[in-house]
Amino acid sequence: MKFLKYKKIIIVCVSIIIFIVGYFTGTFSKYYLKTESVKKMIVINDRLAINNELYLPLESYGFCEQLGELFALTDLRQQVYTIKGQNPKNYLCLVNDGQELIYQSQKINPLTIYNFNPTKISISDYRTLDDSKIDIADIDLVKQVASYINGDNIAETPSIVLIIKRLLFTSISFPGIALEYQYEHDVYGDCYITNLAACTTWKIGHEIMSQIQ
Repeated sequence: MKFLKYKKIIIVCVSIIIFIVGYFTGTFSKYYLKTESVKKMIVINDRLAINNELYLPLESYGFCEQLGELFALTDLRQQVYTIKGQNPKNYLCLVNDGQELIYQSQKINPLTIYNFNPTKISISDYRTLDDSKIDIADIDLVKQVASYINGDNIAETPSIVLIIKRLLFTSISFPGIALEYQYEHDVYGDCYITNLAACTTWKIGHEIMSQIQ
């Protein structure tokens, strides 16, 4: 009787072990097959290359509103995703240490604030909740703010600021992509917009300040 009891226990234990091994082996196999089926990209300096295609980072920081499917893995094991609403032949998003960087094909015109044609500006604090942001949807006001970003208004980045905000420009012409800039209000009452990627600052009017006061 004891032998039969121990035999049943052994059978149960073996069954559990087989189940656990099978589960994790199957999960690993699915992950392996999934990652093996995606494309491979090579990081060359700050660029991404695949076959004969080359992708360049945007001139200003780009924010991806919604990631699509896994598109490729780089030789550094970084993940590259498609962007919802965009053709992967034109735009891709690299995810690196939790940060998202948008890349564009070298075959298309560089995406700048000028050809982006922004239709909305979202103003928020850094690391804040979405429900605390302010949206500017007045197209004339959006165009006015964007118009300051030109060679005539380039200025020194203010050394002492009272207010710093994050600006996300979005456009109905480029769904899924937002261009990120920084707003600064200094101790002298002047207002600025800075492209942190290019380390370029422009002096602007008080349109943004009037929205956050």
